[in-house]
Amino acid sequence: MTVENTLFSENAEMNVIGGLLIAPELIYTVMGLGLKPRDFFMVKYEDAYNAMCLCAERKQTIDVSIIVELMNQHGRAKGNYDMGFLIQATAESSFTNTTFFAETVKRYGVRRSLLEATRTIQQMVMETDSLSTEEIASKALRVVNDASLRMARGDGQWLSEACDDFISEFKARIKGTGLSGYPTGLTDLDATIGGYEEGRLYIVAGRTGMGKTSWLVYSMLKLAMENPSKPIVFYTTEMSKSELIQRMASIVSGVPVMALKTPHRLSREQLQSVSSAMTTLKGVNIWLEDLSAPTPNDVRVTLESLKNRYGAYICFIDGLYRMKTGDKQTDRDLHQRFGTCAQELKSISRDLMPVVATHQLNRDAQNKGDAGTLPSLSNLRESGKIEEEADVVVMLHRPKYYDRMLVEDIAQILVAKNRSGATGVINSYYDAPTMNFSPCHTTNVDLSDL
Repeated sequence: MTVENTLFSENAEMNVIGGLLIAPELIYTVMGLGLKPRDFFMVKYEDAYNAMCLCAERKQTIDVSIIVELMNQHGRAKGNYDMGFLIQATAESSFTNTTFFAETVKRYGVRRSLLEATRTIQQMVMETDSLSTEEIASKALRVVNDASLRMARGDGQWLSEACDDFISEFKARIKGTGLSGYPTGLTDLDATIGGYEEGRLYIVAGRTGMGKTSWLVYSMLKLAMENPSKPIVFYTTEMSKSELIQRMASIVSGVPVMALKTPHRLSREQLQSVSSAMTTLKGVNIWLEDLSAPTPNDVRVTLESLKNRYGAYICFIDGLYRMKTGDKQTDRDLHQRFGTCAQELKSISRDLMPVVATHQLNRDAQNKGDAGTLPSLSNLRESGKIEEEADVVVMLHRPKYYDRMLVEDIAQILVAKNRSGATGVINSYYDAPTMNFSPCHTTNVDLSDL
């Protein structure tokens, strides 16, 4: 029996897989411990865990049939699996000690990697003809450091490995939408910012009446209708759930929002449109949170739960200016309050999912607004920390709001900040009665400093 055969626990490996099949929401906890597929000794359990990690990354449900399919596609022993050993693992396991067994598997995995490191160093030492003493020392140090990194809880990797991951992702985007993120609802805007990308915080701002909330609802609804099976989280801090649904019904049905307030006056065709819209809305996967002043911790706890239970993948918040930190002293100072909330939302976007939030402009910007004056980053209310933390800042401006003589209601969507791309102005038609947006195709992207 080799030394490696004593540095593992079949019982621990089986209990990790069985426990995750019983309680799939634990996958994020286990992944957070730093457990990797390579930490498993037995190939079948390594392939099973790798398949579960793929499900988590793709926001898929961890189900026995799906796991077997992924194992046969991507496993080291691909094509040789059935449900038998997974069903047995489920029957003989309990989810209550899953994290304990995961830590056990991790510990044995690290020890095996250290053992392999010593053998690699021994082999290099014996190759005296091909390697100098300095080269041996340098390579030995890297081998030991690589083994030590196995103990880290993070997800660090060498650039060469990260490049392989990027190439795979890039090829998938070529076959799919071509976007690195989720579509915003306007293709011209997607072309500028790349959609809503993982790990990013997006701020949507505008003067009063410009339609920042309308844009948030429109963008969220378009995304939900394109991916009806994937859960989206929407925080409404000013509107009630009923008001929000009324807006969404107007967008889908084309019946003006004001007309929906007096349903007894609607025509038969309008009533049919509203009925059809409600059927559509009931078919999309949106979780509504109705809190007047949520804290970042409220948001984090809710998103962690919804991601673990249902695979929620993006969060919209209307609006950041209503949030509080939960600390009375901090909340007294608006600059600290908004800055802290923005900083925490950025952390949430990195840890869990993209966050898109609306915010107000300062009073000077509100007072100086006119048809030809676009807002700027300095106009963000208590802007310092918010501007620093946001990856993308989008600002809305509608000239028709100030000049009623204009025929078309064009919403100028200013990309004022884009951490990894162009800035500029995207034009869109705005239909005020239904609070809906549509492509305008008169985009003017300006890469200069706006």
